[in-house]
Amino acid sequence: QAEIKSASSTQVKQRLEQIIASSNTAATAIRNLQDFARFNERTDSTFRNVVNLKSLAQRAIDSNLLWWKTQSERLGIVVSLDTDFQDDCYISVNEESILEGMSSLVKNALESFSENGTVKVGVECSEHEAKFYVRDNGVGIKESDVKRIFDPFWTTKGPAKSGLGLPSA
Repeated sequence: QAEIKSASSTQVKQRLEQIIASSNTAATAIRNLQDFARFNERTDSTFRNVVNLKSLAQRAIDSNLLWWKTQSERLGIVVSLDTDFQDDCYISVNEESILEGMSSLVKNALESFSENGTVKVGVECSEHEAKFYVRDNGVGIKESDVKRIFDPFWTTKGPAKSGLGLPSA
């Protein structure tokens, strides 16, 4: 308490901002844990509906664009985002779950850059198959780590990340 009384208002404000940021990170991690724990419940077939995969892919991109533009400007890098969407690709899915997974894959690709690069997001359909893909020319992942990318809580991105993006996808 004596430390607080002797601190300047700027120092106190900085400490409070750190507390708020840490609390927000913890809240996000808890929400991710809750979502991950409820995954099987959310994928119940009663929650399925027919959706256009192209529309879902665009929504996954849109949900990450503002974050990425801010992030890339802060880092001083340019990442171009290209799309290749086949029209009329309809699937019967749990829309919320698929969209969450698609968004995680897009965000993962956008986070993979330490310098300028490209992310390509695509949708392909055939008579019995629908594909959503994300390709990037970012830093990649070590071959020795590839076997762990779907392990819950494992991440190469440090303690600020939950390690639940790819496992939930």
